[in-house]
Amino acid sequence: MTTNGTPGSSWRVQVDLCNPGQFFGCVGLHELADRLWPGGGVTSVFNGRSFTVAGAGGTLEDLVKAVMAAELTQVDVGYKNGTNLATASRIDVGPPFRLRLDWWCEWRPGGKALKPWAGKSMESTRIALALRAALPQALAMGEELFDCTRVVFNPGNKKKVEAYYFDGRRGAAAGAVDMGFVPDTIGKPTAAHPAVELFCLVGLQRAWPAPALAVATYDYFTWSYPLPAALLPVAVAGRLPHVGAAGFRFTCDYRTGKRKHKCFRPATTLGEL
Repeated sequence: MTTNGTPGSSWRVQVDLCNPGQFFGCVGLHELADRLWPGGGVTSVFNGRSFTVAGAGGTLEDLVKAVMAAELTQVDVGYKNGTNLATASRIDVGPPFRLRLDWWCEWRPGGKALKPWAGKSMESTRIALALRAALPQALAMGEELFDCTRVVFNPGNKKKVEAYYFDGRRGAAAGAVDMGFVPDTIGKPTAAHPAVELFCLVGLQRAWPAPALAVATYDYFTWSYPLPAALLPVAVAGRLPHVGAAGFRFTCDYRTGKRKHKCFRPATTLGEL
């Protein structure tokens, strides 16, 4: 594996494929790499617990540092019908990425159903900034950056911030039955996996899980042959059966009794196409 930052470099991250947040975090890494090093030469592939990005113009460290330096801008401000627009505001990721994140908006089919965060304190851009502030610690873990665990803070005032709840490990521990209480109800902050949460937010802009027959249930699929970013939407949805695809199913359901806050639960395997 080349890591010297020359054109054609490849690098990898370790991934738990039964964690939907990690899977779509991989998609997000590919999306960002494709924008940072344009030209159509960036591909990705899953191989066991590894996700490899090839044809990049630099290293994983180069990519993460570019994300840390890019401007994140809240697009929607003010109030509409008494609702603070900051909670679901679109986010602009500045140069060199030039990407607008808006997949969760109501005008995007299925976006509202898949959006796990809610509530006046859960502002989309504020969460993204807090997660990004923790990326140096995740980067220090190299290809295991998805395993970096920490409570995240608002970089402006150092207040604790709750993540989006994409990470399946948080979803598995979010139930009151397992914990004896619901963290959101008592305002208890919980540790997050910042790289998973932030890069998953980006990955869902590029590719979407396929809705299953059951309510709030989705499928996603891997690929074992190198694919460019343009093919990821059909691959993730399981529409490329000849690329060594393996399927997984997860739910995005409620984690509180008020049926307001959701989370991504760990996935189960579906087998190969």
